[in-house]
Amino acid sequence: GLRPVDSPPFRELCRDSTVVSLGSFSKICGPGLRLGWCLAAPEVCQKFRNNGVLSSGGGLNPVVGAIMASALDERLMDKLLLNEVCPTLSMKSKALVSAINKHLPGATFHVPEGGYFILLRFPEDVNATELVEIARSKFSVAYTPGARCLGAPNTARLSFAFYSAEEMEIGVKRLSEALEFYQKEKNREQG
Repeated sequence: GLRPVDSPPFRELCRDSTVVSLGSFSKICGPGLRLGWCLAAPEVCQKFRNNGVLSSGGGLNPVVGAIMASALDERLMDKLLLNEVCPTLSMKSKALVSAINKHLPGATFHVPEGGYFILLRFPEDVNATELVEIARSKFSVAYTPGARCLGAPNTARLSFAFYSAEEMEIGVKRLSEALEFYQKEKNREQG
């Protein structure tokens, strides 16, 4: 459902002409949709408009641009997001949270209020970059190590956007098995 916004978009916090906010419809409409927008001071937007690539063909993606302009004018995006995308992502998020709570009780995370990912924190002695290699090669499951997303070395970014509840349950169970294997190997090596 709807929730109050905790803070305004960054562009609203700073009206300086050097601040440019870029967005992409691929995150809110579909991964194959290669069209975005720019929110900036009028003089900055004018520089984009004057670019020869944009002015010669009407845009980098004029057909999709026209479709999205129509969808925005008719407020179809509101309906898509509120009736389809948000409820689906909420259901998937809850499924991943449930699987983590069931199979990885030693890991911590914040329950997401939106988005596509959960940042999972393993115990401090776990190197998530080392663990993902074991998880991938021996347990057929993968994730993005948190360090690749500027997170701590013991964190992992798990996606709930692209997988079914059943796939996430299997994946988290495999991750739990990989973590157990990793910790046993590490203990054996230490001694």
